[in-house]
Amino acid sequence: MNDAARFEVVDPGDVIRARLRGELDMSNAHQVGTSIAAAVPNDASGLVLDLTELSFIDSAGIRTLLSLVGRFGWHGQKLTFVAAPGSPVRRVIELAGAGDAFGLEASAEEALPGSDGG
Repeated sequence: MNDAARFEVVDPGDVIRARLRGELDMSNAHQVGTSIAAAVPNDASGLVLDLTELSFIDSAGIRTLLSLVGRFGWHGQKLTFVAAPGSPVRRVIELAGAGDAFGLEASAEEALPGSDGG
């Protein structure tokens, strides 16, 4: 893949909002997972990770995101992913059978605590 994934924090609040852009695959999945975990302190309530600008994800990317679900759960933090319905990344996540584990929302607004979706 030629457009490596880029992770960035958008809003470092109690619930951190961040986005992942580009392509998440076996060439960068471990590094991206490490960056995401490091960006969320143990005292944060959780993370809303926007995947709407992620153009590709493979099985290594799915495994990395699933490991983050476990890590955040272990720390008592909520991890919510945002992926538009029908998007290629959301379809891959659902085909992998990980949709329920991921806590997918259609928009960042739905994913934030206190909203109808969060």
